[in-house]
Amino acid sequence: MKKIKISLFVLSVFFALTSCETLKDPVVELGPVYPLSGEWIVRFIKESPIKGDTSKFVTVTTSNDASNSTTSLWLRKTSNSFTTDTSSVLKGKILVKSFTVKATCNVDNKSFNVDNGANTVLAAGASVGTCKVTNGKVTIDGWDTATGHKSDKITFKFEDSRTPGVVYTAEGYRRTGWLDDEP
Repeated sequence: MKKIKISLFVLSVFFALTSCETLKDPVVELGPVYPLSGEWIVRFIKESPIKGDTSKFVTVTTSNDASNSTTSLWLRKTSNSFTTDTSSVLKGKILVKSFTVKATCNVDNKSFNVDNGANTVLAAGASVGTCKVTNGKVTIDGWDTATGHKSDKITFKFEDSRTPGVVYTAEGYRRTGWLDDEP
C-alpha cells in the first residue's frame, strides 16, 4: 500500500510538472497612429478671455481613421465638460461641449493639430461648426498618476466656433484602467 501511495505521488508530481504548457506572449498589433491614439482623462482650463476657469476631468479618445493613415487622427469628446467652480453663479456651467474632429498628426513627433476642422459630433455626420486644435502633443510617461505610476500625457489648445474667442488648454493622461487613477 505504501508503494502505491508513493507511486501515485511521484506520478502526480510528474504530471503536474509536465502538463504545464508554456505559451508565448501574444503579439499586440498597434494602430498606425500609436502612441497618439488612446483613451485619455482630460481637463480643460480656460485661457481666454478670462483665465482660470477649469473643467472636471472627462474622457477624450483619439484614434486612427478608417484608411489607417499615419497622418490623420480622430479627436473625440463625447460628454460635456462642466466647471469645477461650485459657486451659485457658475455651478453646472458647461465649459466645453462635445466634439469630434479630424486632425493631422505626426507620429514621430507625437504631435497633432487642425485649423477649422468640421465638428461632426452628430451621429449623422452633419457639422455643428468648426474646431481648432493647436500645439497637440503626447509625452511618453509625462504624467504622475494617483497610484504613483507614470502614464502618457496629452496636451493641446482647443477652440470651438460655438464659443468664439474662448481658448482652452486641455491636459490629461492616458487612462490606466486602475480604479484609483480615475477622477
